[in-house]
Amino acid sequence: MSKMLRSSPVIPVFSNIQSDRKLDYRASKELIEHYFQSETGKTPDLISKILHDFDNYNLAVSSLGNSIKYLEYLMIAYQTVPLAEFHEYSHERSSEFGKLKENTAMVLDAQALENLEIFEIHGKTTRITEGSLFEFLERCSTKFGKRLFKKWTCSPLFNEKKLQARLDAVEELVENYTLVENFKIKMKKFADLERYLCRIYKYSISTQSNAIYVDANSLSRLDELF
Repeated sequence: MSKMLRSSPVIPVFSNIQSDRKLDYRASKELIEHYFQSETGKTPDLISKILHDFDNYNLAVSSLGNSIKYLEYLMIAYQTVPLAEFHEYSHERSSEFGKLKENTAMVLDAQALENLEIFEIHGKTTRITEGSLFEFLERCSTKFGKRLFKKWTCSPLFNEKKLQARLDAVEELVENYTLVENFKIKMKKFADLERYLCRIYKYSISTQSNAIYVDANSLSRLDELF
């Protein structure tokens, strides 16, 4: 997503949607239905759930609708929204179709990551990652493995069964050190397929774009010539 925003013909801003122009619940619902019913022909189960439960999810619908509107402003909505994955999150449990479903991992926000110095050391101006938890733990052999490990670090498990399964996997790897080292050597030769797929998708989007971006500031200065 970050690469697509950087390559967008419109420069992203933090808050382009002003309060008097934001979509209300009804307009947000219509926009969401347009993208998932008209464009893809299939609405994800979670999206159907929030669209039919105004009392509990009206703010979620409005937030999603305005997010899609912002992607439309960047002219990448049709390329991103149909590929999106949606998950309902709460700290301990989430409700799915009337059933309580236990979450298995935490979600650390930016403030928590900064205060715990997970990825960067607060107050340093150079080598800010040196001494962080991630820098201490990371021993990955591939770039896609490093990205996955970073994702795991941002979402630490608190489910006992999954924690035990991960510990068992680590124990098995430690017991087969020679096999693991040989596997790491072979994995280092693997291309970063995940990154290549992102580049291919980014190129396919850029070739489909026929929009022309005109800087508003430059356009206003043209008026001075007349």
